Amino acid sequence: MNAKRGYVPEDDRNFSPSALETLRTASRHISFLINEGYDLKQASTFVGNHLIVCNYSVAIDSSKFLVPSSKPFVASGTNHIV
Repeated sequence: MNAKRGYVPEDDRNFSPSALETLRTASRHISFLINEGYDLKQASTFVGNHLIVCNYSVAIDSSKFLVPSSKPFVASGTNHIV
């Protein structure tokens, strides 16, 4: 099957140098977990959730929260922001 999906406006963001580096990082982490015996679906879900939380923690504007800025950003084991 040889399909071409064409250009999508989000491609500039999704395939930017920083996004490609994130994809490479995810690939390395998933490969490591698979080599350690984890299931592909579990490994990809874990790594994806981890990278989402990491990216959001950088992008969050703390001035929009009612929590004092002296408190650290913490994500629980189930990837909930606490």
